[in-house]
Amino acid sequence: FAERRDAKQVAEAARHGTREAAGRPHGSMGQGAARAKFGRSRRALAATCPGRHGERRAGSHVLGCAVVPADNPLLDIEHPIPFHAIDAAHVRPAVAALLDDARARLVALESDAAPRDFDNTLGAVERIGDRLDRAMAVISHLESVATTPAFREAYNEVQPLVSAFSSTIPTSTAVWRAIESFGASAEARALDPVRARFL
Repeated sequence: FAERRDAKQVAEAARHGTREAAGRPHGSMGQGAARAKFGRSRRALAATCPGRHGERRAGSHVLGCAVVPADNPLLDIEHPIPFHAIDAAHVRPAVAALLDDARARLVALESDAAPRDFDNTLGAVERIGDRLDRAMAVISHLESVATTPAFREAYNEVQPLVSAFSSTIPTSTAVWRAIESFGASAEARALDPVRARFL
């Protein structure tokens, strides 16, 4: 988990034309400019999903696509990664669908009333953004090493939406309570060193 997180941070830092690549912190953008950028990104992503124009899930920051072609290579990243088959047109619809999937997983974790164990707590946290993280790692890599104006535009539109969603996981009261409940269990006290460190 830590290695994958570090790899993602490296990919983020390596991308071209971003604030991070220039050595500027995330918070250096003024609030008004950040809101305007986020609004433009959301509207641009919404335009790729005409079937649900104007429709939002409660508390969401992105419009989900009604239909995403099953052959979109970003939906299920496996090795070998088909870099040659990925282009800018795949980015927006794939990220919209994967954000919807991640939100559904987060809601499922938050609403799960079953007794807490490793799989339905920490395992569930790990799975929330697994597909989305894989796709964004590939998108970030391509934007860094083989970008085009269209690809960079798509990346710059979806990246703040992914960041906004990701920030809701560690700030979720329900997720914290689930982890706290598991942490007090006999199973948690008997975890092997690797899983105990994860906890």
